[in-house]
Amino acid sequence: MIGWNVLILVVGLLAIEAIFGGWFSANGFGALHIPRNVELRHDISNSGKNNGIAIYRRDQWGLRGTHKSPGQIDVLAVGGSTTNELYVDDNQTWAAVLQQRFAAAGRTVVIANAGIDGHSTVGHLNSFELWFPHVPDLKPKFVLFYVGINDVQVEEHSRYDTITPKTPWQRFRRYVSNESALNSAFRTLRGMVRARSARLVYLRDPPGIRPIDGKPVFIGASYDVRIGKYAARLTALASKTREWGARPIFITQRRGDAFTIDGKNYATNLNALKDRLIQTLFNAATLRVCRDIKAICIDLAG
Repeated sequence: MIGWNVLILVVGLLAIEAIFGGWFSANGFGALHIPRNVELRHDISNSGKNNGIAIYRRDQWGLRGTHKSPGQIDVLAVGGSTTNELYVDDNQTWAAVLQQRFAAAGRTVVIANAGIDGHSTVGHLNSFELWFPHVPDLKPKFVLFYVGINDVQVEEHSRYDTITPKTPWQRFRRYVSNESALNSAFRTLRGMVRARSARLVYLRDPPGIRPIDGKPVFIGASYDVRIGKYAARLTALASKTREWGARPIFITQRRGDAFTIDGKNYATNLNALKDRLIQTLFNAATLRVCRDIKAICIDLAG
């Protein structure tokens, strides 16, 4: 009797997977390492924010936004953690605020957030090859690239840029995670349980910024090769965007740990100031490439 019960249970589970899982779907995500069907609640009460809770959602295609289907998306925002904004509420990310600004001006523009923590332009190129083709009817009119910071030390981000797991076991686990209906149900229930105990992730006070009198050792020419490769990747991203029928928009990035006011440098430390100087080289490359390929440029860091 027990054997029959086990057999019936196994057959039932297989039937559920066959009907509700993505095993036989042409648009399945297979072994891609893209967070999907996610809902997180972060306690940000110590940040001084009004509501104290930030809700983070990614849909079945791995995107954040208000769209009901990928075909509704007009603008796709691509970037790293500064685009993903893990600890920022769905309604308060810069992509969401931009959509709200359009709405306030009487324009309906749907913006989806495809930011992935740690991604450099290497990871973004992988997304065009391995992720976006799996999103049905995704045909944005514009692609916003908020890039540069993660390319300064691009080799340090290689493990984040790799969308497909390296080992057979990792690929198998990711494949099951992406396609299993039972695993999806488990993640949903786990998220509901975890939502009862939101995580504290922000501090009210920012990192200590202080006046910096010294000057960091900085040789701009030593970054020429790295910047050349970065420029080539930007050009490739623009080409892939145009092949998609969309227009590329490149946005320069600024650092929050170092800045200059009235000719005086402020930073968390001398290394942060050096990183800011390096970032200016990459931002200059972004603008140069943007002009050369006649893309839309937004110098946010300028």
